[in-house]
Amino acid sequence: MKWVIADHMRVEIHAFTGLNLSGNRSVAQIHPAGGRQGDQIEGERIRSVAIAGLPGTRVVFCTTIDDDHWNERPWRAVIVGPDWGFGTKGGLRGVRVPDLDLLAEPTARRGDPDFEMGFDLADSLEDGRGWSYGNPGKLQMNIRCIRIDRIEL
Repeated sequence: MKWVIADHMRVEIHAFTGLNLSGNRSVAQIHPAGGRQGDQIEGERIRSVAIAGLPGTRVVFCTTIDDDHWNERPWRAVIVGPDWGFGTKGGLRGVRVPDLDLLAEPTARRGDPDFEMGFDLADSLEDGRGWSYGNPGKLQMNIRCIRIDRIEL
């Protein structure tokens, strides 16, 4: 798994091997002073995630490690916002993604099989709208790189 992390980021990624935040959980913590601690996240096993960070934190799940053309392959950006998701005990904001391939509410613990739909299509990170967008395709059990940065909301 390749990690591309902007400076001074504070974020926790909880990766699950099952849908709906179930199965084995791996937790990676990114600290503002630099460095990643916690579990080794295995991208070929991720099916759902929960993310906690400061508002404006953007986590992008990519299916390739190619730095130049990663946005031509399936990818999904998830943004932690001030007005969506939920608060955490540590004072961060959180969002849940019960299925990497489908859109759900940022507070959802489970996907709704009656209302399954994909997330918004975006050609680039700058073109994205809403709290989650990307280039749809098979993301579950196919993550090769996680990119973390901060955006202005």
